[in-house]
Amino acid sequence: MQAFERLVQQYPDSPLRQEALFELANAYFQAEFYDQAADAYNRMLEQDTTSQFAAQAMWNLILSYEQIQRLDSAVRTMRVFLTKFPDSPHVVRVWVKIGDDLNRLGEFPAAVAAYRQALDNVAGTPEEPDARFGLGEAHFNAGQYREAVIEWLKLAYHSQSGSRWGVTALFRAAKANEKLGQMEDAKMLYRKIITMEGESDLGRAAALQLMGISGQNLDSGSESGPSPIDTR
Repeated sequence: MQAFERLVQQYPDSPLRQEALFELANAYFQAEFYDQAADAYNRMLEQDTTSQFAAQAMWNLILSYEQIQRLDSAVRTMRVFLTKFPDSPHVVRVWVKIGDDLNRLGEFPAAVAAYRQALDNVAGTPEEPDARFGLGEAHFNAGQYREAVIEWLKLAYHSQSGSRWGVTALFRAAKANEKLGQMEDAKMLYRKIITMEGESDLGRAAALQLMGISGQNLDSGSESGPSPIDTR
């Protein structure tokens, strides 16, 4: 790393400066010195965003920002990335990560909009379930429980058999139904998870949730909530 730093400092006009900054940033990144990596990637990209290294540098800059919790900076950089490098293999993941980081920032309406835009751009790719699940989380975090149920049930019912997304989405949909006061719908989903998962961690968690709901109902009598949600 010191050799690259010397080259950058001593030869600021060298045609190798950008490559040296890239290698320096990569060394920091691989050593998990993400603050220093972000600084070096930024210095490189300030010089030129058209070189052969630029797309990978900006992707690593995004990852560095996330590691040091500079999520606002990560989101801004991802939006630039989509404009500058629309053909990069990272683009599909970037669409989803924008929603993820907005969700983590607590900007839930913006996250909902970002995930919807992501779904328009990642349909049919392995990233589509991530975007759909994230959209459900953003709705849930915003207190939009009915919309969350809809998105999670869409994901569950369109997932391949045995998919990790399908069962997790059912569990989250059950929790959202609890928030809506739709206890019978929640219990139905928990029973389905128990049937599918048995003694797995998620199956046991569903059993505990089902026991809790059943105990509450015995204490408070039957509960009624809004009409069931149709996702067809």
